[in-house]
Amino acid sequence: MRPGVVASVLVVALLCWVPIHRSETPLSPTPPSVPAGPPVSPPVLRSAPAGPPPPSATVLRDSLLQNFSGPRSDAGPRPHSGAVPNSARIETPPPPTPNTVPTVQTFLSYSLGCCVQENFTVPTGTWETVVLNYTGLAVGGVYDTSYRAYLDGTLVLYGTTPEYGTWTVLQNLSEYSRLLHGVANLTFLLGGTTIGAFRTNLTLSYYPVPTGASPPPAPDEIIPLWLFESVTSSGQMIYANATVPSNVSSAVLQLYAFPYQSDEFFWDGSSGPNPTGLRIVEFGLNSTPLGSIIPFPFIQTGSVDFYLWRPISGAFTLNMPAYQLNLTGALGDIEGNHRFWADLQGVGVGAKWEVEASLLLWTNASIVSARPLSHSFTGPSTTTSGGVQRAQLTFESTSEIVGQTRSWNASSATTITFSDALAPVGSGNWQNVTESTVFSETTSIETPKGNASEVRTYGFPLSVDLGAKFVETSSTGGGYPILGNFTTYMLNTHQQWDASVTSFGPSPVGPVITDQRLTDDQLADASGYFGGEEQFATPTSNPTILAYNSSGSSTTKEYTETTGPPTDARIYSHLLAGSTLQPAPPYFAETVTADVTQSTPFPLQGTVIATPSAMDLGAGTVLSATATGGIAPYRYLWSGLPPGCLGAGNSSSVHCTPTTAGSFQVVLRVRDSSGALGPDSAVVLLVAEPLSARLISPTGVIDQGGNATMYPLVTGGVPPLACQWAVNRVQSAGNCSTPFVASGPVVGTLLVQLTVADATGATATSRPANITVAPGLTVAVFLTAAGVSVHAGTPVSVSAVTTGGAGAVSFNWTLNGTLLNGAGGSNLTFVPAGAGTYQFAVLATDASGNQVLSNAVDLNVTSPASPRIGPAVSSTSGFPEWAGYAAIAAALAELAVLAWVIVRRPPRQPAPRPTPPVPRGPPPAGPPRGAR
Repeated sequence: MRPGVVASVLVVALLCWVPIHRSETPLSPTPPSVPAGPPVSPPVLRSAPAGPPPPSATVLRDSLLQNFSGPRSDAGPRPHSGAVPNSARIETPPPPTPNTVPTVQTFLSYSLGCCVQENFTVPTGTWETVVLNYTGLAVGGVYDTSYRAYLDGTLVLYGTTPEYGTWTVLQNLSEYSRLLHGVANLTFLLGGTTIGAFRTNLTLSYYPVPTGASPPPAPDEIIPLWLFESVTSSGQMIYANATVPSNVSSAVLQLYAFPYQSDEFFWDGSSGPNPTGLRIVEFGLNSTPLGSIIPFPFIQTGSVDFYLWRPISGAFTLNMPAYQLNLTGALGDIEGNHRFWADLQGVGVGAKWEVEASLLLWTNASIVSARPLSHSFTGPSTTTSGGVQRAQLTFESTSEIVGQTRSWNASSATTITFSDALAPVGSGNWQNVTESTVFSETTSIETPKGNASEVRTYGFPLSVDLGAKFVETSSTGGGYPILGNFTTYMLNTHQQWDASVTSFGPSPVGPVITDQRLTDDQLADASGYFGGEEQFATPTSNPTILAYNSSGSSTTKEYTETTGPPTDARIYSHLLAGSTLQPAPPYFAETVTADVTQSTPFPLQGTVIATPSAMDLGAGTVLSATATGGIAPYRYLWSGLPPGCLGAGNSSSVHCTPTTAGSFQVVLRVRDSSGALGPDSAVVLLVAEPLSARLISPTGVIDQGGNATMYPLVTGGVPPLACQWAVNRVQSAGNCSTPFVASGPVVGTLLVQLTVADATGATATSRPANITVAPGLTVAVFLTAAGVSVHAGTPVSVSAVTTGGAGAVSFNWTLNGTLLNGAGGSNLTFVPAGAGTYQFAVLATDASGNQVLSNAVDLNVTSPASPRIGPAVSSTSGFPEWAGYAAIAAALAELAVLAWVIVRRPPRQPAPRPTPPVPRGPPPAGPPRGAR
């Protein structure tokens, strides 16, 4: 009997909790004047419809317990003990700003007034960044409520307040610079609250463009579409008329969709005909659907456990990004005047959605119009299997953009997938939610240099475990009133918004890749609980909350932003611990008496840079270390230093004059005061051999007007190297990898020198190369015979005479145009074999390779005086050949005379035989007989 009573009482108690969970006050303002004009009346705010209907008794009885935020009494003002706990924070990194002094305009200064609707004059100037600063302060106990900011009717900021402390949102408005000229209108709307209050500070800061820089690119036209539109039922249409000009080169739809009331509780399994997070916003023009989105199913601040996200907020709820859809491929459809529409499918009963949008347009004067080529739209196909609901939708458009000189095509294709593993309501004490939404869009545009493309993705994973219990402490014999302690849990929470845009575009040097990533992550293992005491008077009565006696929560939240490459990620990380609540009767409202908020330190990281990182041997460098994150002070651990580095130790700065050439990887590790050791950070030092330069010249002499080729031989130095050539001290351009050609226009000497500079500024100059420029080569040919006509068989001499030229000259003779093999001297002897005309010429080549063809001479040959056998030719470089023949003939004649003399001479008498000695006496009277 008792368990049944307890269950029934619990059901009744939970039924009573649900309607009073939230008193959200969405905004429904009067639209501001657009464009800016006279001041308009303040917006009208109206209260929200009642909260979500309670889940059925059957659902709750089957699940025994269901987890909702605890009840809140609106019986009176909510006191707080002491100062309001302050969790002042910026949950997302502030936008980067230039190092220029901003001009600041203040609209609200911690005012209790909720709203601004003001025409203002924009300061004169060119702005690099314009930042909207909204800082809010919760005074007393408040519920979360929405806020929005508009420029000339264009929504530029959308968010939800926390329920505690002080917060700051810094929104970069540079994208809307088209609206920030002359007189503009700023409208800021903040939902009202029936308890407590908000204080608001609102400013605009204008940062001038730095000297020499250009303002960031931004849309040329911005057209607001649906403004201040609320959708409360499936299929409800919203409309806006707009005219899109014909010279648009690119178009983006900036769409906001945010749920309130019952759809904040989609996870309880009872929020209408589609008890999951699947909602679909479809948009189009006239009668044609253009595309859709599946908005992410947030578990918002306070919708389940307002202690868990106190003071931290749900993912991206302080500054909700817009869904960006590239409609460039649909320009042929949207150009001109059309009625744009949107509707929302799958809205839960009692839900309310805010849907707003603007068109961002980039224009080009050379564009004439756009023509639609193709379009397809496939609505969501939904399946359910194994307790998992899945959905997918796709759409695609292609248009021809017509320019004044050429046309090109642009196409956009989008695919969105959704899955929901919301555990069906069962008989346990827990409910598990797991959902995933993925948006992927690709846009391609033709360009003369290649296709430009953009890939945009959104992702939203969501998971949470919800549980509750009620423990009875006393009753009246099993009857009423029943007193008990309740505890609700929200564990393992993870929700995350990822946005990524990667652009590829042609440029003179190749594709340009820009990657932007934004992530707001409510990390897993987040947990929260709260408990208290309550009383059930009767089975049908609402429970009376006697006290909140305990609560606690801890979660980590991390925001990362990467724009690059090569920019590193910027990370903001938070760790928050929960509160102890003990409100005094009769208010039964939360009062924060203890709260710990601490920022987790950034990861320990050391960074080393070398100035310079490349040097010539003998030059110096400085290694500088920087430590971030962790807990200071730091120790610096160095390794890999080259010889010649001094003062490493624990210093953050090391001076080096390397004594050895080579490449050295220097590694730094940082240790913080807690003993944590950061990852390696490395830098490569390049120490080059000393720079030197030499010239290699194949020749030392050239002809006038000729060229001398010089080959550079450069060693050492830090690349890149720059070479400068000088000819007779006149500088001449050149490089270090190809030969240099020096010309000699006048006779004389060329003095060629090479000077090399490396990346460090070091220089080296070669020894000069001396090139002699000789007069130009000339050659003449003439016959040395007695005339130009001879008899066949008569030797003939032909001679070549040269002037100028570089070095030794070689000769190649031709006879009647045919090269004479073996005839290479300056003189040629030729013995013609028969009658005819013989033509002689010679090609002279000097040492520099210069070639000159001589004149041609003709020799007429008549019939021979006597037969001879064959012609004869020879060539020398000394006396003429006929002189040799003459010498031989003279020698033969001399021999003939000598022979004749010998023949005519009397024969020599033989010597007389010896006679015996005779006595001395007078000689004989006459010669002996027979003597001649």
